Amino acid sequence: MVVVVTVLATVSAAQARRAGRERDLAFSNELAAAAREQLSLKPELSLLLARQALLVRHTPAAEAVLRQATAQSRVRSVLAAGQGQVFGVGYSPDGRLVATSGDNGTVRVWRRAARGPATGAPRVLAGHRGEVWSPVFSPDSRLLAAGGIDGTVTVWELGGQAGPRVLRGHKGPVWTVAFSPDGLRLAGAGDDGSVRIWDVRRGGAAGTVLRGPVRQLGIAYSPDGRSLAAGDGDGVVRVWSATGAGRPRVLRGPASSVESLAFGPDSKALAGASTDGTVRVWRLDRTGEAVVLRGDGSGTAEAVAFSPDGRRVAGGGSDGTVRVFNVDGGTDPLVLPGHDGPVWSLAFSPDGAWLASGSGDGSARFWDPAGPGGSQVLSGHAGAIWGVAMSPAGGPVVTAGQDGTVRLWPRDVTGTPTILRGHTGDVNAVAAGPGGTRVASAGMDRTVRVWDVATGRATVLSGHTGSVWELGFLPDGGHLASAGGDGTVRIWDIAAGTATVLKGHDGPVRSVAVAPDGRHVASGGRDGTVRVWDVATGRAVTLRGHTGGLVFRVTFSPDGRQLASGGHDGTIRLWDVAGTGSPTVLRGHRGAVWSVSYSPDGRLLASSGDDGGLRIWRTAEPGAPVVLRGFGSPVEGVVFGPGPDGLATVHDDGTLRLSRCDVCGSLDRIRALAETGAVRGFTPEEQQAYLRGDHRSP
Repeated sequence: MVVVVTVLATVSAAQARRAGRERDLAFSNELAAAAREQLSLKPELSLLLARQALLVRHTPAAEAVLRQATAQSRVRSVLAAGQGQVFGVGYSPDGRLVATSGDNGTVRVWRRAARGPATGAPRVLAGHRGEVWSPVFSPDSRLLAAGGIDGTVTVWELGGQAGPRVLRGHKGPVWTVAFSPDGLRLAGAGDDGSVRIWDVRRGGAAGTVLRGPVRQLGIAYSPDGRSLAAGDGDGVVRVWSATGAGRPRVLRGPASSVESLAFGPDSKALAGASTDGTVRVWRLDRTGEAVVLRGDGSGTAEAVAFSPDGRRVAGGGSDGTVRVFNVDGGTDPLVLPGHDGPVWSLAFSPDGAWLASGSGDGSARFWDPAGPGGSQVLSGHAGAIWGVAMSPAGGPVVTAGQDGTVRLWPRDVTGTPTILRGHTGDVNAVAAGPGGTRVASAGMDRTVRVWDVATGRATVLSGHTGSVWELGFLPDGGHLASAGGDGTVRIWDIAAGTATVLKGHDGPVRSVAVAPDGRHVASGGRDGTVRVWDVATGRAVTLRGHTGGLVFRVTFSPDGRQLASGGHDGTIRLWDVAGTGSPTVLRGHRGAVWSVSYSPDGRLLASSGDDGGLRIWRTAEPGAPVVLRGFGSPVEGVVFGPGPDGLATVHDDGTLRLSRCDVCGSLDRIRALAETGAVRGFTPEEQQAYLRGDHRSP
């Protein structure tokens, strides 16, 4: 009898454990699904849910969404300003202070922690009755001014004991104030239709008064000190001389209010946020026509800010979302959701590393607006960059593009690049030789050029009768494969200058890759096929699967067992080089796939395409990829490196970006990043909605 009871107890315990595991699995998947739903709505909640899903049970779905949530988590600090709605936020030019203003009549000044977010207890500045808008520092960071709903402008001396100066004259709310770049003048835009300019040296004595037909809302001085721009309630922007003399230049925008204005650092671009939901960027050195930047949200645009480098414009509005646009609108914006109320104000830190937003939800948020992994941006090419390669053994990063040059960037990026000239048209691709002493380039001029890194001299290989689109070195370093618009693949003997010609594609060949052992070469063509050639015999195996035209890129995995191809049909296909089975198809890109690249250990595959972003796939479990955005310009090409967690991307704005791929790291690394990125815990309402009793906080 005892034996029977023992057996039954053992069975019962095993069943209970199995049932518990099944419950945990189901709950983990439920949390992971909820986390994915919240990615684009409430990224802070998404990160919390993803962490909890992985805590309950480690599943591929939980890990995948945690990596994505970590990648999308850009808020680094949330400040409960204690002022009701936060109508204004601004950085001091020296980068040491942050000011916020609200609806309780105060401005609060916070010190920054090591050039990070605001921290500690603020200094509270009183002087207004009711709402206070747009706090702004003087150029020397010694004065702080703000306009209010009470019709006054208040100026505080931050380093002294004197009380604030109150500037009067407006008959109605003062929505925006701005110091001139020399700090001598202070302008205010009012609901009474006037722009008033005070002389700061004379203690705020009234000076010029500029009048418009309707209320004046946004105002900004140009950094060169020559212009003063004001936007009004009818959608008109007037650009005056800084002193107010003469007639203004009139820029017409939407038939709706221009709520906020910001000049670019070169004074040649002016951005405005309008209640039609758009941000417009006028080029003042041209015809004055505007680039119109639109988000995918609804509502009004209330705030705008230019990044210090002039490449990006941030906009925020009534939908509670901050969007960071490339200034020419060439790619989708970086979308930063999180506020539960309108975004009234935006400001970049002087070094561009932070973006602050003030909202009707009572908070100021501090965002990381940079590209993934704190991208280091290197400029020099005149036009788009089409190709990038990583030299071995600490050699240079190689780029080439529309300007016809090849550039060798020092790996530590401390020096200027070496520029190699010789092509007479676009350079479509580059490759680095295995020894680090040579690089090769493929051009629209139908030539392949093999460059000596030390001397800059080139060996010119001619033979293609069409553009050369791609190339790659064989492991011996003395041979090279190239893909041509003439429909051929060529295997070159560099020293002899001769080539073995491989034919088979029906139309131009756009891509080529060399297997790690050098025995096979793969190619992709406009005919939609991938071909794997035996270098010794010239015979090819044809792989079919891509639909809709061109195969833009092929690449072998580091162990040579797998071949990845990206095509015009928007898919990536992972082929077994041995030719067994159907390919694994990776879907997710919106539009053609231009570039694919394996990580050095083969665990990951990076891809870029028409949709402008970058995707990181796990080759062993190729489910949903991690999507990286925020580069500021479409990604034309990508390779892994330098370093084990590095990514090098090239862009159509002529930049090379070197980034850390934080989400490419180990699971322990991701857990640590997620813990750092979690700026809050679950609210009681969120616990009730998503968590079960034993997982809730007491």
